[in-house]
Amino acid sequence: MNRLIKNRYWVMVFGLTAVLGVGVMINLTPTTAHAQTAAKTKSLKVAPKSLRGTWYHYYKGHGLYKVVIKKHRVSQGPVNGKLITIPSLMIDKFYKKNKRTIYAFNSKTEPTDATAFVKYTKKIKGKKRHVLVMPQQGAGEKPTVFTHFKVKRAYFAPLSVQTHMA
Repeated sequence: MNRLIKNRYWVMVFGLTAVLGVGVMINLTPTTAHAQTAAKTKSLKVAPKSLRGTWYHYYKGHGLYKVVIKKHRVSQGPVNGKLITIPSLMIDKFYKKNKRTIYAFNSKTEPTDATAFVKYTKKIKGKKRHVLVMPQQGAGEKPTVFTHFKVKRAYFAPLSVQTHMA
């Protein structure tokens, strides 16, 4: 009987500590309007001029991969193979103050056809270049970098870029 009372006592102590701890954490979190604003979304009719053009990335073992962004169309695929075009293009812009802007290219008809890019500046071979970064879904995977010039090696953005997106 003594052991049962001790167990109930410890369960109550831990439960009370957890409840008080959560209550304290809620009171410590900032309640300003800036901290609680969600990312804003804007639908675009055309792709931004800064994203348009042909972009390249080298996948080790697979070769060069190409993304072509035009005013009303996005195509992607291997350089020597057939490019896959996203049908019925829908462009969404996600942005938040002090965060990177994400441009999502989605298909109105095929929900699996989607891709997203972020504008970024990266130093490549001693020069600052404007590149596109494709966020990765897997944990610990570095975001893929696409350049305007054909590359012979893979470039990646630091993981901090992915955490600073909207």
